[in-house]
Amino acid sequence: MAKITVHPGGFIKRNYIDELGLRAAELADALEVSESTLSRLVHEKIDLSPTLAVKLSKVLGRSAESWMAMQANHTLARYKTELEQWTPTRQVTAEGLVASRLKGQVQ
Repeated sequence: MAKITVHPGGFIKRNYIDELGLRAAELADALEVSESTLSRLVHEKIDLSPTLAVKLSKVLGRSAESWMAMQANHTLARYKTELEQWTPTRQVTAEGLVASRLKGQVQ
């Protein structure tokens, strides 16, 4: 099972809102987003957008790329976990697209 990495919203909540005592309303105002948008992000209901990553980098620090990498790592880990049991019916090999071995079946 893939380890689910930290969501950028959870990171913001723990490291900035909780640890530094920032008020969510003030942070939302500094980012020029609605309190609702920030709330959905810190409660991990939405993914981080590139626009918000740039704004976070300018307000909180860290590069926009690091914010986006955090989101990408979280999203990929989440989907790897969701699709862990999925097995494709076909795969590309040197012979082209061929049927793959399914669990318990002999090709």
